Amino acid sequence: MSRLDRFLLSGDWCLSWPNCTQVARMRGLSDHCPLVLAADEEDWGPRPSRMLKCWRDVPGYKVFVRDKWNSFQFEGWGGFVLKEKFKGIKTALKEWHTTHTRNLPSRIEALKVQLAALDEKGGKWFYLILS
Repeated sequence: MSRLDRFLLSGDWCLSWPNCTQVARMRGLSDHCPLVLAADEEDWGPRPSRMLKCWRDVPGYKVFVRDKWNSFQFEGWGGFVLKEKFKGIKTALKEWHTTHTRNLPSRIEALKVQLAALDEKGGKWFYLILS
């Protein structure tokens, strides 16, 4: 480690700020790693699930999540049940995502054809009104 990368590692600093953590991030365009300094921050571990906001716009998403969440039945204390439900919904969402985004290029082409047909239909109607 260079001197720049270990500027916070001193005994006095650790005594003054015992709950302080220093994390090195990935090196970007610079020749040094960015450092993040956090004080009194709880580390809850990795997130149990990730959701894309655009998924909410897909028809049937909310119903799918609600039905899946309610279908899971686990026995145990509350934290265990919540953890297992998150694991189950994460797996179900992965499957849902692959089925709803599969073959995306051909779906885009099909929508372009439908849009062109609607454009042509609207244009014919417009010119019929004008004449």
